Amino acid sequence: VRSPAFAAEELGRQQQQSLDGLRIALSQPGSVASMATAKVNFGDTAYGQLTTPRSVESLTTDDLKAYHATYFRPDQAILTFSGDITEAEARRLAQSAFGDWRATTPPARASVAAQTASPRVVVINLPGAGQAAVSVSTRSVARTDEAYLPLTLGNTLLGGSYTSRLNQEIRIIRGLSYGANSRVGSMAEAGLFSASTQTKNETADEVVELLLQEVGKMGQSAPAEAELAPRRAILVGGFGRSLESANGLGSLVADLAAYDL
Repeated sequence: VRSPAFAAEELGRQQQQSLDGLRIALSQPGSVASMATAKVNFGDTAYGQLTTPRSVESLTTDDLKAYHATYFRPDQAILTFSGDITEAEARRLAQSAFGDWRATTPPARASVAAQTASPRVVVINLPGAGQAAVSVSTRSVARTDEAYLPLTLGNTLLGGSYTSRLNQEIRIIRGLSYGANSRVGSMAEAGLFSASTQTKNETADEVVELLLQEVGKMGQSAPAEAELAPRRAILVGGFGRSLESANGLGSLVADLAAYDL
């Protein structure tokens, strides 16, 4: 954490692994659509930056050292302990490893300011692709926004489970896809809502309309409690399972601390 070697051969190996993964991702409609979604919504801001073959190949050990010197700092770090350990023992361990770690000048904060953009259609031609990936997206709320939890519940109803509205309509009733889903990706400064699926090339237009219809219905009428109750159970059950291991509990605490919740 404090003094990595950044060996050239290690960097080369990681670059090659990243490039291999990118070559596969850039040949698959779903991966390409996901990358485009981030870029379309966030542009040239921090959240819109993409990993590309060019960006991976251009990295040097000096770049990594400069990044580490700027961003790996005690005032930006959170140390989480979970398990059979007392607070006193945790503090002793933290002090022995990091007690003399000092911060330098804080880095400038990257901007993800809202962009004004009209609704639009983006088409990416991927010759030879056997399917079309379809995604409907918009900027959403930050993780600390009061709307985050209600949106999470609503998303479980819309596209966050097998029995969700999107999957029911697109997969189960019409058989146009192996699965349709939606997610509320909330980060420190902003969020990204997306509803997506993959379908046959010739049914892509129909699936676009179905995605838009189901997203639109969420804003037209409140769901009945009978429909919401099992969605609450899904979230509550998942939360309970996440606390059953020391790693799960530690991850939850780290997440809450990272967003200052």
